[in-house]
Amino acid sequence: MKYLCLLIALLSVCFQLNAQKSEFVFNKELNNLIALKEGASPYVFEVLLEEHTTSIKKPSTKRISEFYKKALVYADKARKDIEKIEQLKKELKLTPQKLKELNVSEVYNRLRTAERVLKNTKKYEIIPSNIIFQKHEDLKMRRSIFKPQNIVVGKFKYLGEYYVTKDSDGYKERNLISVANAQKNRLTNEQFFLQNVFQVIQNVRTNVIYMVYPDFLQKYPINKVASQKKYKGKISLSSNYSSDIDKKLDAIITSYNRSLLN
Repeated sequence: MKYLCLLIALLSVCFQLNAQKSEFVFNKELNNLIALKEGASPYVFEVLLEEHTTSIKKPSTKRISEFYKKALVYADKARKDIEKIEQLKKELKLTPQKLKELNVSEVYNRLRTAERVLKNTKKYEIIPSNIIFQKHEDLKMRRSIFKPQNIVVGKFKYLGEYYVTKDSDGYKERNLISVANAQKNRLTNEQFFLQNVFQVIQNVRTNVIYMVYPDFLQKYPINKVASQKKYKGKISLSSNYSSDIDKKLDAIITSYNRSLLN
């Protein structure tokens, strides 16, 4: 029982660690204090999820019918059996016992039947044309957010790293393309609307998507700030502070750390 409890505890810790890697928690009060300390609001862009449906018409095709294929296999087996019989005749090994085992008359009957079926069966069948619908989802940079520290609040999941493309070479203006696909397609700075790599996150509750600079996810999420060396495990305020902002930051982080203990 003790080992079972230990295993459950370890799994729980692993789950929490995995969740922390892909989940960001933003606190409005903390956001505003960090922006105040930074001296400016962070740059955050709203991203639209555009859904498209395209249709592709597959032309009719001609293929060998399944029945004809089975008849071919049946005939081929009979021909191989007859080849075996003929070989035994040449080697003078076709004894009455062998004739009985091979059932020679039945083999020849099988071949005649198969050839008659092949002759009277349509070799090809027509597969009619059909239309296939495919759904596509595009991420598109919409606009910058005014005072995002008041907007980006709550739990967010991480969607990945993206570039923003120009309207060129088949790519649309301000569309997002993952870093992996950009590298795969060998895109260069000439094809990017902005040269930076952006991090894309999505609000877990509202599903609204935002695009941020990488340092935003290091400075603002309360769960990431609380995991920093100077804040990790801290549950009480220090004796003195260099500024009122630092004291308020500490108060929020220590309160968050205490909430994790409950």
